[in-house]
Amino acid sequence: MLILRSSLFVLLALSAPALLAQEACFNGIDDDGDGLIDLNDSTDCNCLNSLNIGGDESLIPNPSFEDFDCLPSSWSELSCASGWEQATQPTSDYFNTASFYPAIFPQPPPDGAGLAGGYMFPGWQEYLGACLTGPMLAGQQYSITFNIAATATDGVFSAVVPIYFGPVEVTIFGLANCVPFPVNTVDCPVGVGWTELGSVSYTPSNTWSTINITFTPTFDVAAIILGSPCDLPPDYVTDPQGFNPYFFFDGLQLGEDVPYHAPIDQHRDPATTGREVRVVDTHPVADRGVHAARDRGAGALEDGSLRRRWWRIVHLDRAGRGQGADGTPAGVDRPH
Repeated sequence: MLILRSSLFVLLALSAPALLAQEACFNGIDDDGDGLIDLNDSTDCNCLNSLNIGGDESLIPNPSFEDFDCLPSSWSELSCASGWEQATQPTSDYFNTASFYPAIFPQPPPDGAGLAGGYMFPGWQEYLGACLTGPMLAGQQYSITFNIAATATDGVFSAVVPIYFGPVEVTIFGLANCVPFPVNTVDCPVGVGWTELGSVSYTPSNTWSTINITFTPTFDVAAIILGSPCDLPPDYVTDPQGFNPYFFFDGLQLGEDVPYHAPIDQHRDPATTGREVRVVDTHPVADRGVHAARDRGAGALEDGSLRRRWWRIVHLDRAGRGQGADGTPAGVDRPH
C-alpha cells in the first residue's frame, strides 16, 4: 500500500505542471500546449472577458452566471444564478458544470462553469430577466454582446436531434421599472407592458458563437428580458418526436456603445519577431488614450484595462501586411 501511494504521489507530481498549465492570454505563448496561442485559444481566452470589456462596467449583474445562490440540480432553476430570474411563466434554466449540465449539450461552456438557457416555441417562450445595476438612458446607444448556441432537445434534456429550425431574431426587451419576476405571460412580454429594444438574426448552431445587438432606447430602462422574438418563424414548432428549439446564453455584456475610429501607428517590436500595433483613441474622454496591441501570431491585446466596446484589432504578418482578427483588411472597425 505504501509503495502504491508513493508511486501515485510521484505520478501526480510529474503531471502537475501539465494539469495546472493555463493559457495566459497576452504573452504570445501556448501555455497549455494545445497548439493555440492567446486569444486564438478561445476556450481559455474568451475575448470579451480576457480584455474585461464590459467587465465591472456591464449593466447586467452576474453576466456569465458564475455567481450563484444555489447549484442547479435539474431544469427550471435560473433563480439559483445570482441576479437572474425566470422572466415569464415558462421556466428558463440555469446550468453549472459543477452540478448540472448534460453532456449532450454544446461543450464546453464558453465562459466559465455557469450558463443559462430556454425553449423557443409558440405557447412556451422561455426568457432570461434581470434588473440592471444602473439605468440605460433614453437617447444613448447601447450594445449587448453574448455567447449563444442552440440545440433541439426533449422536455427533460435526455436526448437531442439535429437542428431542424432556421434563423430567428434574438430579441432584448426593456422596462422603465424593476418589477418582480416572473411577469404574467407565456408569450412575448410586449403584451404585458414591455418594449422591444432591438434584435439580431441568429442562425442556430450547436457550436458556440458571439452575437451583438445595438439599440437606442427611447426611455430610461431599468430591467431587461432576453430571448425569443414576439413572432416566431413557422418552423419553430415541436417536431413529431417531441423535440423543441432550445437556446443557450453566456457571457452577456451590456453597456454604452461608443463607436471607435482611430489612426494606427505601426512599428517593429524589437523584443519579438512580430509587430507592435499602437491603437490611438481619438475619443476626447481623458482616460481613453493610447493602447498597445502586440501580435506574435496571436493578435492579443495586452492592455487588460481597455474600456471600449469597439476595438480595432490588427494582425500584422511578417511582411508587414495588416489584416483584422477576423480576416478583414486592417483599419476596419468592428465590435469585439
